[in-house]
Amino acid sequence: MNKKGITLLSIAIAMLAAVSLSFLLFLRGLGSPADEVSYADAIVVLTGGFGRAEEGFNLFKEGKGGYLVISGVEGSSRLIEIFPGKDLKATVDTSRILLDVESRSTVDNAVNVKRIVDDKGFKSMVLVTSNYHMKRAYTIFSKVMDGDVKIYRHPVKGPNFRGEWWKHLKSSKLILNEYFKYCGFYAWQRWAKL
Repeated sequence: MNKKGITLLSIAIAMLAAVSLSFLLFLRGLGSPADEVSYADAIVVLTGGFGRAEEGFNLFKEGKGGYLVISGVEGSSRLIEIFPGKDLKATVDTSRILLDVESRSTVDNAVNVKRIVDDKGFKSMVLVTSNYHMKRAYTIFSKVMDGDVKIYRHPVKGPNFRGEWWKHLKSSKLILNEYFKYCGFYAWQRWAKL
């Protein structure tokens, strides 16, 4: 092999090693348990995954948060459609459930929730999303909140993500999709200086 070929091979090996290391670092912590919290100013649910809204509602009903913020709701959705079969008014103070109907991405979720946080003066929140989505969501929310708000993680286990993800096609797709979105966020924030 000539000198140019060796150089290209070395670059390819270095890039593969860098991607492998970043993927392993991404995987670390995906199975982390929920943070311990007795009370937060708000419970923030990111829609889009199985069991998220239900888990957030249960935390709110248990008195773990002063408000329940559901981010990423369809514009025409009503509480009765989000929580079918529940007599909400008999269970919780529905005036303390806030719906964000503008968000279409995790960055949108963070930016729109930041507006609510600033408006209400919240200093703490419980972030509820799927376990495979938590690392990216927590990273984005931490960046957008800029240290002004204490964020507690509350990951939700769904049926499409299993612990041995490499053995299941759906789980593998979810992980790879999240990894590339996570890398994309890092590249974008450096470029956009978020």
